[in-house]
Amino acid sequence: MDSHYEAKRSDFADASHRSYVGGMWEDLGALQFDDLVGQGLRPSHRLLDIGCGSLRGGVRFIDYLDPFHYFGTDINAALIEAGRERELTAAQRDRLGPDSFRVSDTFDFNFDGPAFDFAIAFSLFTHLTQNKIRLCLSNLRHKLNGPLCATVFLSENTDVSQPQLQKDGIASWHFRDPYHYSRQQIADMARDTGWQVAQISDIAHPRNQWMVRFR
Repeated sequence: MDSHYEAKRSDFADASHRSYVGGMWEDLGALQFDDLVGQGLRPSHRLLDIGCGSLRGGVRFIDYLDPFHYFGTDINAALIEAGRERELTAAQRDRLGPDSFRVSDTFDFNFDGPAFDFAIAFSLFTHLTQNKIRLCLSNLRHKLNGPLCATVFLSENTDVSQPQLQKDGIASWHFRDPYHYSRQQIADMARDTGWQVAQISDIAHPRNQWMVRFR
């Protein structure tokens, strides 16, 4: 590990790796797990967790899935390492392979093995521009045989340029993080990258994010 990586690791002292990904560790970890199982995720499936962070959902998926069937990507290597060291037991780490995680800022999904059965991007697209979402969808298209389940701030306003007040006092925007998108914008991003929007559903997210199921 180089000194730059070590310096980033020091940013996540104590339990700050939990607050860095937005907190609500137990509630949001359970929400994403329950939603995917409800949509058909089974232990034999291979799951890609895009923006896995410090494994808020990963701790549950790793226990549930067959060994070596959980894979995660994130832009922040130190965040992944904090999750591995502080959230996983030795038994959970034994269920991961040497290629279980990938650090990338370009959505590199070129893991070894067959295509994934499910993918999740939980609380990720809310921080991404349309171009970055398109890059993610485009790179994922031939790496996934099943659905991508991604949460978004959904704007029902006729004028998406207006800020929108979400739950928990959060305001979303069309031009800065956190971003909101209209149903039409989501459909356009899907169409432009070879996907379809199968469903947009209210999952009772405490910050009012909605789940988009891409096929």
